[in-house]
Amino acid sequence: MIAAYQRISRADGDLGKDGKDKSNSIENQKELIRRYIACKESLQNVPVMDFVDDGYTGSNFDRPGFQQMMDGVRNGKIDTIIVKDLSRFGRDYIGVGEYMEQIFPLLGVRLIAINDNYDSNNYKGTTLGMDVVVSNLVNTMYCRDAGKKLRTANQVKWRKGITTASAAPFGYQFDPDKKGAFIIDPSAAKIVRRIFDLAILGLGTREIAMMLNDENVPVPSVYNKENKAYGKETTYTIAPVILWDSTRVWKILTAYVYTGAMVLGKTKTLISGKSIVRTVPKGQQFITEGTHEAIVSREEFEKAQLVIKSNSHKVLMGSVDFPLKGKVRCGNCRRVMAHNFKQVVPTFWCREGLELVGQTQCTSEIFQVSDIENAVFQALKKELFLLDSLYGDIQKEEQDLKEATKRQTAEKL
Repeated sequence: MIAAYQRISRADGDLGKDGKDKSNSIENQKELIRRYIACKESLQNVPVMDFVDDGYTGSNFDRPGFQQMMDGVRNGKIDTIIVKDLSRFGRDYIGVGEYMEQIFPLLGVRLIAINDNYDSNNYKGTTLGMDVVVSNLVNTMYCRDAGKKLRTANQVKWRKGITTASAAPFGYQFDPDKKGAFIIDPSAAKIVRRIFDLAILGLGTREIAMMLNDENVPVPSVYNKENKAYGKETTYTIAPVILWDSTRVWKILTAYVYTGAMVLGKTKTLISGKSIVRTVPKGQQFITEGTHEAIVSREEFEKAQLVIKSNSHKVLMGSVDFPLKGKVRCGNCRRVMAHNFKQVVPTFWCREGLELVGQTQCTSEIFQVSDIENAVFQALKKELFLLDSLYGDIQKEEQDLKEATKRQTAEKL
């Protein structure tokens, strides 16, 4: 099967305006790929499936359409990928190069970038041409430069209290009459209001979570998906059962946005295109008071903070840095597991499984860090052994191909 992959970033969302190039539109990419296939006899009778990422950056590969396509590749259903050009595939020089030179050759996948005149079938047994390497470098530099310009442009808006986020905080929705502003979502706001009321009464985050679960109150992700809070059908999937826990409650109770203030620039990407961010100190964030209707008053917000200060959330989260931090997830809810390095035997556990025993499919078992690390080590050993074996097979195939070419040349002479 052929995968026709199309991507457009948020920065291209206003194509056609102010002289912006329309050639990168999803429709144009799709039409170009179809025309290319129609002109290639070897591709004409092969089934084609479209994979689209509308509004996703090319600086990383964390895109739903791309991941769905790669699932097809790993399952052996897709053996050819066609894109308009390499920048549509990705703008990360190292990442794109890894796919082109290592991953796709190992999986037997053909990659075609039409406007770059690139066909991986023409590079079997050889390294990428200088034109391809330069093209990837240019795409990477473009992305980094665009990222810097975008943040600078965003900061101008942030100083005015205008959000550039793609989603409104739970309890709000975007104001259709004022771009970058919020208005209250009545149904969701009632949930937020109730959480603050319970906290002000003295209930802890865990107690609030259990009460919300008893009342079958949906968590933000479930509510947003059911109500299409982002204005279109969401592409992500949700675990069969997602319940409130202390962390979800804590995040709402510590969100200053509910006082009617716009809080922007809270995080900063450390490496362009990578999902590595750090929290920006409050003194450097962009906070504008009175930009939208408040769900709670500042006095009520401060009262809630006094209650959650005694909560153990920060102790559970910990500040210890270690190799597996943020990488160990629950097999049911897919959330990062909590850890504790302050006890004699460091451990991992799922917050939902431990806090909501009997109410969730998550396990309440506590895992020793040493057991997890050993399991990861054994898995890595197997992967490295497999890669080493595959590399040996590829070298042998390349050597056989060279010898066959030499024989054919000698026979012609």
